[in-house]
Amino acid sequence: MDPARNRRHIDGVRAMVKCMNGHGIKSVVSDGNWGLVSGDSMNLPGFDKYRVECQVKSFSDNG
Repeated sequence: MDPARNRRHIDGVRAMVKCMNGHGIKSVVSDGNWGLVSGDSMNLPGFDKYRVECQVKSFSDNG
């Protein structure tokens, strides 16, 4: 997940945003990383579960 060590970091960021949005958690690409449209999204049911699942899916070699 370190952009300095991963030349495909931005691809992972885009995949992360797409995955989170797919679960109804509004996310955007911001300054080379992903971010939430609103901090209120952290209170949505399943937020932590989806954040971890999307992160693994988006930044793993198997992504």
